[in-house]
Amino acid sequence: MQRAAARAAAWRLRRAPVARPAPLVAAAGAAAGAGGARSTQTSTRRRRRTSTAARPALEPQQQRGAASRAERAPRPADPPAPAPPPDPPAGAGLLLGAAPADPAFAAARGWVVFSDLHVSTKTVDTALQVLRVVHRAAADRGAGVLFLGAPHAAARRGAARAGAPRAVAPLAGGPPKLRRAAPRRAAGDFWDRRGDLPVVPLNRVQQELRSWEVPLLLLPGNHDQVDLGGQHHSLEPLTMAARAAHVFTHPTLYRDALWLPYRRDEAVLRGAIAQAKAAGPLKAIFGHADVLTARMNAAHQARDGLPPGLFPARVPVYLGHYHLPQTLPGSAITYVGSPFQVTSSEAGQQKRLLLLDEHWQAAGEVPLDVGRRFFTLSAPGASSGGASVTAGSDSDADAVGGALSDAASGSEGEGGGVPGSGGGGLALSPGAVGELLASGALRRGDVAHLRAEAEDGALLEVQRLLAAEGVQVQLHLRPPARAAPRIASAEQLSMAALLEQYAANTGMAPEVLALARQALQGLGSRGSDTPPHSHLQLSDVTVEGFGPFREPVTYPLAGRGVVAVTGRNEDDTAAASNGAGKTSLLTALLWAFKAPDGRGMTAADYVNEDSKRAAVTVTGTINGEPFELTRTVTGGRRPRSGLALSVGGEDLTCQEQRHTEDALRRLFSSALLPQTLVFTQEDLLRLLQSGDREFKEQLSCVVDTQAWDEAKEVSAAAITGLRQQLAAADVVAAQAAADAAAAADGAAAAAARAGAWEADRAAQLAQLEEVGVQCVRGLEAGVDAAAALQHELHAALAAAAARRGALEADQAAAAAAAAAAADAADAEAAALEERHRAELEQLQQRLLGGGGADGSLELPVFDESAVEARLAPLLAAEQALAARLAEQQGASQALRGQIAAVRARLARYSGITSGAPSGGARVAVAGAAAAAAGGRHAGGACGSPVCEQCLQPIDLQLYQRNLDGMAGEEAELQQQLAASREDEARLAAAHAAAQQDRGAAQQQHAAAAQEVRAARERLMQQQAEQQQRRAQAVEEMRRLEQRQRLEQQERQQRVWQEERRLQWELHELQQLTSQLQAADAQVASGLAAASERLQLPGGAAPARSCSFEGAAAAADDPAALEQAPQLCKRAGELSAALGQLADGVLSSRASRESLAGAVNPHASGVQALERGLAEQRRRVEETREQQEELTKQLSLWRRVDVAFGRTGVPSFILEDVLGELQAACSRHLGALAAGMALELSATSAKRTAPAAGKAPRAAKAAKAPAAPWDALAPAGAAAGLAVGGAAAAGAPPAPPPAHEVKEEISKIVRVRAAGGELRERSVAQLSGGEKKRVALALGLGFAELVAARSRLTSNVLVLDEVLEKLDEEGCACVAGLLKSLPYSSVFVVGQAGSFVTKEFACVDTVVKAGGAARVELGGGAAARA
Repeated sequence: MQRAAARAAAWRLRRAPVARPAPLVAAAGAAAGAGGARSTQTSTRRRRRTSTAARPALEPQQQRGAASRAERAPRPADPPAPAPPPDPPAGAGLLLGAAPADPAFAAARGWVVFSDLHVSTKTVDTALQVLRVVHRAAADRGAGVLFLGAPHAAARRGAARAGAPRAVAPLAGGPPKLRRAAPRRAAGDFWDRRGDLPVVPLNRVQQELRSWEVPLLLLPGNHDQVDLGGQHHSLEPLTMAARAAHVFTHPTLYRDALWLPYRRDEAVLRGAIAQAKAAGPLKAIFGHADVLTARMNAAHQARDGLPPGLFPARVPVYLGHYHLPQTLPGSAITYVGSPFQVTSSEAGQQKRLLLLDEHWQAAGEVPLDVGRRFFTLSAPGASSGGASVTAGSDSDADAVGGALSDAASGSEGEGGGVPGSGGGGLALSPGAVGELLASGALRRGDVAHLRAEAEDGALLEVQRLLAAEGVQVQLHLRPPARAAPRIASAEQLSMAALLEQYAANTGMAPEVLALARQALQGLGSRGSDTPPHSHLQLSDVTVEGFGPFREPVTYPLAGRGVVAVTGRNEDDTAAASNGAGKTSLLTALLWAFKAPDGRGMTAADYVNEDSKRAAVTVTGTINGEPFELTRTVTGGRRPRSGLALSVGGEDLTCQEQRHTEDALRRLFSSALLPQTLVFTQEDLLRLLQSGDREFKEQLSCVVDTQAWDEAKEVSAAAITGLRQQLAAADVVAAQAAADAAAAADGAAAAAARAGAWEADRAAQLAQLEEVGVQCVRGLEAGVDAAAALQHELHAALAAAAARRGALEADQAAAAAAAAAAADAADAEAAALEERHRAELEQLQQRLLGGGGADGSLELPVFDESAVEARLAPLLAAEQALAARLAEQQGASQALRGQIAAVRARLARYSGITSGAPSGGARVAVAGAAAAAAGGRHAGGACGSPVCEQCLQPIDLQLYQRNLDGMAGEEAELQQQLAASREDEARLAAAHAAAQQDRGAAQQQHAAAAQEVRAARERLMQQQAEQQQRRAQAVEEMRRLEQRQRLEQQERQQRVWQEERRLQWELHELQQLTSQLQAADAQVASGLAAASERLQLPGGAAPARSCSFEGAAAAADDPAALEQAPQLCKRAGELSAALGQLADGVLSSRASRESLAGAVNPHASGVQALERGLAEQRRRVEETREQQEELTKQLSLWRRVDVAFGRTGVPSFILEDVLGELQAACSRHLGALAAGMALELSATSAKRTAPAAGKAPRAAKAAKAPAAPWDALAPAGAAAGLAVGGAAAAGAPPAPPPAHEVKEEISKIVRVRAAGGELRERSVAQLSGGEKKRVALALGLGFAELVAARSRLTSNVLVLDEVLEKLDEEGCACVAGLLKSLPYSSVFVVGQAGSFVTKEFACVDTVVKAGGAARVELGGGAAARA
């Protein structure tokens, strides 16, 4: 109920005709004009398309009645707000701001002041809590609200200029602002980032401000401004939401107080303060600015800004910008501070709201404790500043320090302490953390920095406890202690001492150490030369005809601070800043000093297209002496370059340019400029991704290793001489070895040939002996086989005789049986034929017995014409009823259409009276309703409904009569429709009955026709069956006669075949008998011939002969006769084999006798060849000894060369430098990426054990066979391979260990994972943004190393496109780091409209227009330039 009453009161107040303040009207008009002239009569359809986030602003409009909209209808759209005038130059009138005109500001009884709200997507909830506390504090005191610097969110430049952000803002015709007296407030840095405003936080802040009933004063902060001059800001959307709000865009005097918005040009602020002093006494000054000696936090103090003495004494000054609440000692300058802890650098700070009375004097404070807080918990022995690897910390997490107890008792100058918050020092243990959580000292949303030496169980338990309670954990571990250099103070030792230390660390062999000492004797005993020192201070650079700079342009370099350099290309519509010349302007420094700029361009490429000559002049001081350097080049086919150098008033330009170049390199150390003065993104990535050789070359520019290069030249010369001697020895040894091998091959070949001849003779004798024995054995077996074969032949002849008698008997019996079978078959056929003829005659008689006189069947007939005549009347009656039914249905449908039309007309006419009885709403009269009313409007009293088209009142009595007439017309049509439906139902019933009668008659006629067709089919089927049976009987008789003929033919065929078979068998048997007789005679002849050739004993042949004894027993065996052909074949083969075996026996005997008497023809030359071979082997042994001695010396000198090379003594010297570089890099990387660390090591682990079956690498390198001294491989670094007297005595040393250390610089990136553990990453595994951060930290560390080593120091640092691929947080970290670097000028080159133009206070713009580039200096640089 209370809420409803409050809403009703607020609605009545909004409707009050109060004039809008002029600035707010202009801002609202600009918001409406940003998207074109918008009509105040917004239709319902357009309101539905409005963003959901903006609906709260539109709801009051949707609730208003017709009278309110009618009042706004004739008012035209508000004109767009004009752009605010720029600040006049210093010295002119600067107090141009308009004072608040709303009476609510004058009625305020005090002020609630806050600053630096920093609204963003992440902090919007906390910011809303702060705004509610501020509003409640102001409302309770009847005070106004003052904001010293707007909340942090970025506004789009175009939207801010038009007075409206990209998010949906209240419409121009929104509710007027309240005029009654209410509290006010002031603030600064309202948004967290410059640029586009985030829509969700903007809508939520606007919704919160709509509920405020207090006036609001706003001073734009640096994060709230869009342009460099500060004329356009992102606070205008807040004024459209608040009831009474005013923004001081320009310096303004209001109520005897000076209001100073943030300005990058300090001259504007100085001039405004001076004019305000001259105008009269001031009661207070409000602003958003930097003041010298102010503290950013407990660890950092402002180094530049306005001096405190600039402000009037004893006049209170209230400022925003710094988050630490403080009052500068000895002054009346007070920083209000941020209302909550934004970053970890604010740990322990007590936040507040400042209370002022009506005369701007301090009246008290309101303590604040909202949002997240930052704490540091330290384990025993852990230093708060020792963390180099931090997980998830803010960009300035390094600044966290102090214990919780210290924070609770902090000094007043530091803003006091929040109970339980602070920097760290509390014991990091699960018990202590549990007590903090139980007491509420740590709460959900807080951030706890945990600092410890290493991860252990207690630390993991603490992380678990904090995470369970919703406390964010950021872990800081002390990095492991870096091992001491293997050679202490290496740069101060002499070369001989360094060599001895290196030999002791690596276990160098005595032979190698002796040679190394010998090599150093010629160089002398000296340490590294002192490198030149260059202290470079640049003043300005002038370019003419260089790149896009056609005309002379002088750019100041000294004392600029952090400057963003962007571009604007007005000649190319397809480019915003590309091609303007911003990179050319600053890389001209490298070109002037002839340092590589990484662009790969020739000298002529730098000449402007419209110029004949390019010139770059650099001025400044070198080691305190003023210098001027000018480099020129002419264009054309044959470009000519020039160089002029003067230092301390002395012209150092030489007649030959190369001598001037030498002086330039010597004085300015120009080779180091790409790593110390100008960093491009390619240079940074190249340094990070460089290999061992390239990285050591860069470090050699810092540490002088030239003496070791000379020593390496000595060892290289010795190696070259030994290689030449070894090559010559290899040629001699190869020739001797080739001769010895040829002699050995000849002797071996002769001996082999002699032995082969003897072996061949023995083999042949054995083979002949074996052939003779086999032939004799074959003859004996053949005689036995011949006897057995003769026996089988005699048995086969007996079986053939018996078979002949049996065949003749079978022939006579078959003839008698055939005659008897033929007679029996003839008698059976005659009987069967007689029986079939009788059956056929009987069937013919039955077929002729039925039917008519001629035997045919009588079929029934159906009359179709009579049936159709009976159905015609029924069909005609049905069609007539169907036509009448369709006509009646059409009439009913027409009546329904008339009723629908009447109802629609009645509904439209009735709609115009919505809300008429109350009289509080507008009446929209549609065209159809006006026509129904006759197009007339009768006069009526005041308050009658009004026509929307003609805006005339309507007579309600006439309107009611029209309604009654249309209702009566609808009732009459409903009655006609009911009667039509009844007629339609009767016709439908009659039509259905006619359809049923016609269907029944059609079914009866169909049944009669079906009976007639069935009877005809049965008669025809009977006749077809009888004819089929008769045809089957005739066919059966025909098949019987055919079968009898076939059987008779088959019997005759069988008899004939049997006679032919018997005759053929008799003939075959006679031929077989003849063959067997011939075979028996052949076997007997072969046996006789074999006995005669071999001169066998007289009784041998008769013993192996065979007779016909037993042949009669085999006559009854059928198998004997079947094998007769094979027996004949075997007889022929056996006879031929017996002859061949006999010839073989005689031939083998003759061959053995011939081989036994032969002599070896190769025995004479073997002894001569063996004597020559012994002489050649002696020569090979002599050359082998010489070759081994040279190989040993070469191997030793190679070890010396390794010791002098980049992986030897120089690597040990650079090890100490790597420690300094890593320390510098860690400091910068801690600010850029707190969760990452880069470790640099001079060595890396290497697997050097050779695989099984593979020779060591040193042995493979030698062309000759490996010598024992090849085992003396270099130990590398700290491998500890000791080679002593055993190696010198010739015994091979022990094999090297499986793992050795490789002298190669390794870059290991350690990343804190989500679980808190450290994980190693290679450079290639990093993302683009991570790689950019590590590369930038390494580059800055290298520049710091060069400066620390006094090689080259400079007052200028140039970073070209280094923010590319970095997210918004990463860019903010880079910006914070650059502000802390010890350079008087840092130039950051970036694209227009990017983070570069949003974060840095001073922005210079290179503008290219008309084919020529110029430079527009931003901020306060113009005065200094």
